[in-house]
Amino acid sequence: MLVLQVLFKWNLAWAELYNYLIQPFLDSRELAFNKLWEAKAGLENMSLGNRRKAEYQAMFSDWRNEYNHVLDSIQELYLQYYERTVTILSGRNYVNDFVQLECWLFACYVLYAIVIL
Repeated sequence: MLVLQVLFKWNLAWAELYNYLIQPFLDSRELAFNKLWEAKAGLENMSLGNRRKAEYQAMFSDWRNEYNHVLDSIQELYLQYYERTVTILSGRNYVNDFVQLECWLFACYVLYAIVIL
């Protein structure tokens, strides 16, 4: 029973870590989506001239690339999280995962202390 409690808390700690790691990418995804929407609206506006439409086309291309990059990064983090979760729940490699988790949590704590203080 104690092992299950430890595994549960361990998995919660990993989830918290990955939520912390993924948040900047989620914010970037929202920004990129809004910029894509703005550029698309500008491209569909018939009252704009060629120069302005060219600017919106460049904007659309740049933000589409950024959006795709952010989606790839989010998916990579999800894959890492679920791979780690399966590893934890299957009972393999406990010691290495625990050491790595401690290092990440300590690094997050240090960064939090630096930013806040």
